[in-house]
Amino acid sequence: MPSELEQIAVDRIVDILRPRTCDLSHSPYAHEFQCQGLTQFLTTDGVGTKVRLCAEFKKWDTIGIELVAMNVNDIICRRGVPYMFTNCISVESPDPDREAEIARGILAGAEEACLGLSGGEYAVMPTVIKGVDLVGTCLGYRMLPE
Repeated sequence: MPSELEQIAVDRIVDILRPRTCDLSHSPYAHEFQCQGLTQFLTTDGVGTKVRLCAEFKKWDTIGIELVAMNVNDIICRRGVPYMFTNCISVESPDPDREAEIARGILAGAEEACLGLSGGEYAVMPTVIKGVDLVGTCLGYRMLPE
């Protein structure tokens, strides 16, 4: 449940962006839109404070799976079929071993969900990020009835 201040921020963001937003159905999960005979779904999600547990236990090999799963679940909740995934790994400072573990987890999650991977972003931002932040975006579809 968001705090009152968080809800005010979300409301303001939505009000500003709404005029340029496609005609989307509103859902707490993936957003739905019609395109070329398909009902398509788009969702973005992260793993939040779970990265703190990874850092504490120095275990990063499963958080990528979790990242994929959070996004895939949002598509499936809308009766969609997830098919494409991209991610952003943002870090305070580079750690090639940690990032490799995260990437292997993303790959494992994508393979398990039969997703294509469309690249992603890796950002080192020492003045912005404290530790690690992971975000993914998933695209899904459902055939329209004929």
